[in-house]
Amino acid sequence: MKKGFIGILLIPFLFAAMFFGTGISDAETTWNMEIVDQSDNTNRGSAIAVDDNDRPHIIYNKLVSYSYNNSTYTVRYAYWSGSTWVVEDLLTGKFTTSKLIMDSSGNPHIVLVDRFNKEFVYGFRTNNSWTFETIYSYSMNPTTINFDFTLDINDQPHIVLQLENYNIDIASEGYTKYATKNRYATKSATNWSLNTLDAISKPPNTAAVLKGVSIVLDSNSNPHVSYSVNNSIKYANKQGNTWVEETATGGREPQIVLDSNNVPHILALGLKYITKTSTGWSSFYLPTSDDRNHAEVKSWNIDSMGKLYCYYFSDYDSQNFRYKKINYNYNTGAGWTNETLLEWDENPGMFKYQDLVIDNNGNMHISGESQNKLHYMAAQPEVEAIPGSVDFDDTSPGNYVEQDVTITNTGNGNFNINSITVQNPIETDFIFGEGMITNEIEVFTLTADNVSGRILAPGETGTVTARFTPEALNTYNGSLIMNSNDRDNGRLIISLSGAGVEPPEIDFAPTALDFGNVALGSSLEKQVTISNQGAGPLDLGELGATGESFSLVGDISNTTVEPQSSTSLTVRFAPVTEKAYSGSITIPSNDSDENPVTINLDGSGVIIAGEIYVISGVQDFGDVYVNSSDDAQFTVENIGNGELIISSITVSGAQFSLVNDDVSNSTLSPGGSASFTVRFSPSNAGTFNGSVSIASDDPDEPDTVVSLTGRGTALAVTQPSVGSQGPTLNFITTVQISATDPDGAPVSFSLGSDAPDFVTLSGTRLIFSSDAPAGTYTFTVNAHGNGGTTSRKLTVTSFGRNGSPVIQPVPTQGVQTGSAVKVDISVIDPDGDQLILGLSGDAPRFASIKGSQLVLEPQDSDVGTHTFLLLASDGRGGLGVQKVKAVVSSGVNN
Repeated sequence: MKKGFIGILLIPFLFAAMFFGTGISDAETTWNMEIVDQSDNTNRGSAIAVDDNDRPHIIYNKLVSYSYNNSTYTVRYAYWSGSTWVVEDLLTGKFTTSKLIMDSSGNPHIVLVDRFNKEFVYGFRTNNSWTFETIYSYSMNPTTINFDFTLDINDQPHIVLQLENYNIDIASEGYTKYATKNRYATKSATNWSLNTLDAISKPPNTAAVLKGVSIVLDSNSNPHVSYSVNNSIKYANKQGNTWVEETATGGREPQIVLDSNNVPHILALGLKYITKTSTGWSSFYLPTSDDRNHAEVKSWNIDSMGKLYCYYFSDYDSQNFRYKKINYNYNTGAGWTNETLLEWDENPGMFKYQDLVIDNNGNMHISGESQNKLHYMAAQPEVEAIPGSVDFDDTSPGNYVEQDVTITNTGNGNFNINSITVQNPIETDFIFGEGMITNEIEVFTLTADNVSGRILAPGETGTVTARFTPEALNTYNGSLIMNSNDRDNGRLIISLSGAGVEPPEIDFAPTALDFGNVALGSSLEKQVTISNQGAGPLDLGELGATGESFSLVGDISNTTVEPQSSTSLTVRFAPVTEKAYSGSITIPSNDSDENPVTINLDGSGVIIAGEIYVISGVQDFGDVYVNSSDDAQFTVENIGNGELIISSITVSGAQFSLVNDDVSNSTLSPGGSASFTVRFSPSNAGTFNGSVSIASDDPDEPDTVVSLTGRGTALAVTQPSVGSQGPTLNFITTVQISATDPDGAPVSFSLGSDAPDFVTLSGTRLIFSSDAPAGTYTFTVNAHGNGGTTSRKLTVTSFGRNGSPVIQPVPTQGVQTGSAVKVDISVIDPDGDQLILGLSGDAPRFASIKGSQLVLEPQDSDVGTHTFLLLASDGRGGLGVQKVKAVVSSGVNN
């Protein structure tokens, strides 16, 4: 690839904005400038390029003598040799700044303008010697000289020249004369061929007309040229021996590149982008945050993905002949984005007359003058290898071990490893008749490499894997050699060492593990003994367990078992679903004939879980007087085959509360039970609803909800009086009574002598004991206020304590379609009440109650699992409930 400031492949998005002081720095690294040439008065205009090893080459001028528009310079060439800067003097005269391109052999090519001899001079360096040739001689005294050149695939130059003459002589001619020439020159062998592109004359008193020229070659080495004439951008390409020219749009100072279809893309002054489409030429301005008319494009190119980009200087300081910023403008595919990459500080002596180039790794190289001397700075990569040397584990002959080496770019430039080679030990043998013969012992090899040919951005890493395979019982030494673009450590050497030792012999027992049935949510562990029956150390590799729900406990990976010793491996089986599992353990080692060994694993996950059932004392609290309360007890039973863990009980509804809780945070064994009490305390009259939520690990009902309801009933005494009708007593009940005095005096209460023993008075609350015998009782309540007393009769009916029927658990019923199953129902009522049996509303249609039996008669459409409730009522509010599960399968004859 020919490398100058045009034609460089870019790795986009490389740099972040960086600000320059005495050095060049960002948040993490410092970019230091270095002096290229210690001489003063250097770099009165420079051009920089890089070779294929990303080493910089610079053409620049050293001032010999100063005279306005007639100064004398020595053209100098400097390059980095790998350890120091080498400076050569080329020519001395009135030369303008050159352009520099590196050819495919790493040799520099330049074009100079000799203003004294009026010549364009082409120079190139081969075998450490420079050759200069005159391309074209001119006779005019041009006011404007522009040129550009490039190299083709054979490293032959293609040069385009632009001259403009602008003389004013009013006395003799009275007007301005212009003679303009655009010339294209190529070299074949030692001969130069020139073609005139354009020659025009202008009328008097017209401004300058030639403002820039640029050349690029297509894949067939045909030239394409863009140039400015009369403030118009023109495009010319050579087709055979004929130049075809056309006008694109207005503008000047163009630079041109071609895409893969040879379509021209031109960037002109002011970042004006111009291209040719199927319908003609189009143009628009690229985004920038600075004055676009003082933006100097240094690199305009297209990458391998067809994306256009440019680097340009901006924010020009005319007093100090320098630009303050370097910017990057690129096409993302969805539009153009502009970024400021570098920004110099306000010290005018720091850096001026700048030029830049981007190397193949996307690193920026910059030349410029600082403190009257030529300086160079670049984004530099820095390589770090971990480990810095590799000492392989001992292994037996014929076996191998591997080691990864991590390569990290710790610098601030892109890093590229050009090649990685392995240097093995050399043995020397004497062969009779042939003498001493050397032979490489290939014990070290490279088995994986994701670094070579790859560009690592700052902070990125890559990995290479080295392998050691000893041939005999011996010690070996070698090295891993990495050649990179690290300027200070371009040849990184990593030492390799290893030893061949006696072989081990692996043995293990048992050869397979069967965990049997394990409950879901639990685990079972078993051990495997691994022993070494050989004479050398047994090195275990990275052990791995395959198969869902199998894992290693106390991993013994990467450990060593000494000869005639053993170690243990623990394997855990923790099933998560109800099914059969299988897997294996792979044990790699340095046993050459058994590597790796495999242990098969089997096991089944089964459901062993609790099943919640709530026995409710009452769900409907009925009528409860306002500001009194009624309690109901609920019993939670585990009817499953495993433990039931109950985490919490939550009561909702403002009038309901949890007063006794022996259930939350408890574990119920199969058949076990625990109780809790809910209190209904209405604060005003009306119907109230709530619920009890029981959270457990029941897989089918993790959140069991029981609905609650109750009605608050008011008992009022007025003027002052008491009510004459009381509640129906079933449990301990409190009743709030009230009265008002016409005079507003305080009111107190008392019981008449006819009040039964189970009634007491506490302030304004009547308390009815739960041990009241069944019957109807009428007694007197007295209200006293301001010396007056009134009485009311209160009638209370007590039914005594009524116990709920208890239905014995019904086993899960399996029944086939087309058949009938009859199940005897066993119910006990503590009060001996006559009971009525029934089913819940969600019971399947094939289930019914006949006498004291549950009858199941499913059809084909009923196949599946059905859960419903069996009910027993004593007609006095007591209700027994039992959950029934029926599993219906298809009959064999259906």
